[in-house]
Amino acid sequence: MKKLACCLLLATSCAEQTEVSDQVPPATAFEKKMAAEYDGTVVPAAKLNRAERRGRRGAVKVFTPGMGRGSGCYVTYKGAHLVITAAHVIDDATTNWLWVVRGEKKVKAHPVYFDGKEDIAILATPPMEMATPTRLVIRTPYPKLGEELTYSGYPGHHDLLTIRGEVVGYEKISSDREKLVVHTYGWPGASGSCFFDKIGRMVGVLVAIPVGRGYVAQLLESMVFATPIKVLDLDRLDKHLCMLPTDVRPHFCMKR
Repeated sequence: MKKLACCLLLATSCAEQTEVSDQVPPATAFEKKMAAEYDGTVVPAAKLNRAERRGRRGAVKVFTPGMGRGSGCYVTYKGAHLVITAAHVIDDATTNWLWVVRGEKKVKAHPVYFDGKEDIAILATPPMEMATPTRLVIRTPYPKLGEELTYSGYPGHHDLLTIRGEVVGYEKISSDREKLVVHTYGWPGASGSCFFDKIGRMVGVLVAIPVGRGYVAQLLESMVFATPIKVLDLDRLDKHLCMLPTDVRPHFCMKR
């Protein structure tokens, strides 16, 4: 049986494009109205539901010093401030810290959870003013086929985008690890973005896009794989959080 190839969505440096010297004509009233309405989203900002707005406010970039970057989502869990991302985003780090970035601001974060097989990683951060965290609520049941999910992230050279997609299947890749298959847009740089359902429960972490089978590798940017968040080992995460320095250790650890 031929194995399914996939492309990890980690952005690396690319050659800068030559600037166009032509002057841009003044924006029309219609263009200004559309720019304000969309505000950097694929879904019009005016149409985002409450859960989508919360997910967007917590979306960040994760930079590995000297390497590439991916996306992540800022959450709180038992009093800890965490960024959830894909493991391959930080896999090649040569330091014990990474940059979490939003806009012009950045904060150092330290890995507290790494699962290379499932492709999930979690970073511990101090409270961050540059983004607004959501409370981590894990959705255990798989979403049904056709259910709509949303992620906010930084695919390619885009600024922050908020994108909807539908669950179209489930597939086993990489040592029979089961992934959600979502019909949506993805591109290098989106890895680590978090999929949420309509009421704000986290469903999965975007990790890769299919590139075909066998020798014909066609990039399918409209299909992405997501690791179900239910595979997160919370007991292991709790143990690692309680090993943090006392000044950032969550309060629940004091009761153990």
